[in-house]
Amino acid sequence: MANVLFLDDSDLAGRAMRGILARGRHACFVAPSSAEAWRMLREGVVFDLVIMEMKPPENSGPAFLQRLRDDWFWRVLPVLVYTQDSEMRHVKRALELKVQNYLLKPFDAQAVYGEVAKALQNPWRNLLFEEPKSFCRLVGVTAEQLAQQRREVMVAYSEAAQLFPTWATARQNKEVFARINELADSAEAAGVWAGVDYLRDLQAQALAGNWNVFENSAEVLEFASRLIFCQLNPSYTPDCLCTAAQLEEARETHERERWAHMDLSAGPVLDRAVLEQQIAALGTCPVIDTAAAAFQMMADGKATSLSPVMDLVASDPGLCAQVLVAAGHVKHDEMTAIEDARAAASLLGEMRLHTLAKSLPTALERHLDLPPLNWSGYWMFQAAVGRTAQFICSYLEFDYLKGTAYTAGLIHDVGRLFLLQLHPFGLQAMVLEARKLKVPLSEVEPRFFGGTSRELGAHFAATAGLPPAYADVIRYIEVPDTAPDHHDLVAIVSLARHICLHAHVGNSGESIPTAHISIASTRAWTVLGTRTFPSFDLRKFEVQSHAFCLTLKSELTGQIGDRRPSHAQRAAELV
Repeated sequence: MANVLFLDDSDLAGRAMRGILARGRHACFVAPSSAEAWRMLREGVVFDLVIMEMKPPENSGPAFLQRLRDDWFWRVLPVLVYTQDSEMRHVKRALELKVQNYLLKPFDAQAVYGEVAKALQNPWRNLLFEEPKSFCRLVGVTAEQLAQQRREVMVAYSEAAQLFPTWATARQNKEVFARINELADSAEAAGVWAGVDYLRDLQAQALAGNWNVFENSAEVLEFASRLIFCQLNPSYTPDCLCTAAQLEEARETHERERWAHMDLSAGPVLDRAVLEQQIAALGTCPVIDTAAAAFQMMADGKATSLSPVMDLVASDPGLCAQVLVAAGHVKHDEMTAIEDARAAASLLGEMRLHTLAKSLPTALERHLDLPPLNWSGYWMFQAAVGRTAQFICSYLEFDYLKGTAYTAGLIHDVGRLFLLQLHPFGLQAMVLEARKLKVPLSEVEPRFFGGTSRELGAHFAATAGLPPAYADVIRYIEVPDTAPDHHDLVAIVSLARHICLHAHVGNSGESIPTAHISIASTRAWTVLGTRTFPSFDLRKFEVQSHAFCLTLKSELTGQIGDRRPSHAQRAAELV
């Protein structure tokens, strides 16, 4: 693949050339002016060919070509010239400036591909460096030693770029000539011709008393340094030649590596107080990007029915928390907090939901792609906890809590949504550390930010105005017997989470214990056990709970059709 710089102020011509080169699997970068083309050449370095009109903007085609041929590096860069007319004076001028070829409009794709192939046969950058294998044999060094020599020249060029411009006024002949000779000799010894001619010319100019040439030396020397770096790292792509997606991928790779090698011995990496401030600044709960997109499409202000929107809100943890918070800030006749997600969506109405959809803070689904953990499995676990909590309510005759228990189960882990949005690679590092140590995430999290995601979620619930029942579930789900209020609800959701975790419904990101822990041994049952009769058959309840989860797993993975009642739903109804 070649990197081609296309100089033309015509947007139409740029699109046409970009399409031609893309079909040949080459990258095309369009410069609308000579100044922009020069900037891109300096920053991009690794261009293989320039394609330009003989009369580009400002009628500076010949001037731009002349500038290339006068440059210490670009003088060997292949240039393909095209024009609308075939006047001999234009052809003659282009050939005098040693262009690779001269073509006429309109563009011929095969001719362009042929010129690109010609430019790649012997890349111009290779003319500025000795070929490593033959040069190593000639001077008796290894490839590693040669690479190290070239790295040293690269650093020396960069250092000279800081020093040489000062000589325009200092004019210290002895030091100047010594440094220039040393640098040029080092470059020659490493087979690096890039910059050697320029250094010799600087010395000649100084001898002639023309010290002003040093004023512009920094740009040339820095470019020579970048040129050597690109030659040493052939897979490197300068930022200006990267797409937005490539730049983001590089940034994410760097962040992922940084978190993976974080030193935790000195204490938490993140300040919990700062995290809480960041959560407060968000103002509401993050929503996964795919769910946010679906919500924006449905809540477009033109829907004839709110039912699809209400169903979506009631099925997604982030949207559910978001809508409950928004509904809590709306004045309504009821004195109690709205705990039902569908009712909250209905209260907000189409226009408020449309406004809400346009301002959703989002977390990226791909940031939770940490096999076997991914967003689909994570969502399945949250939904399963909500559905299993409903099953427990029916079985233990807490029917009045069924709706609240489902929503509480769905949003019980919202604290991790904030980590996913604010520090996605930090969350990945925590999950990997918990896997390595085979401990719950709540034991690893304090080492990273001095707290747990449960505490972050509870802080959000308290400050954002989630109903108190949900705040208690979020905070005390792992220690339900210590909840100050809503004891039954917290214990039900905690038990549902325990059952789903051991039944492997979805993936919570937790390391699942190898030894089975019975329901009777859970902290949730210390609360719920006191609500049952002595004759209660706990063994039967445990078996039916497990069977419910197995059927629920099939349903949530789409193995049971939506049109007929699921076995899990029928089991809940029979109970």
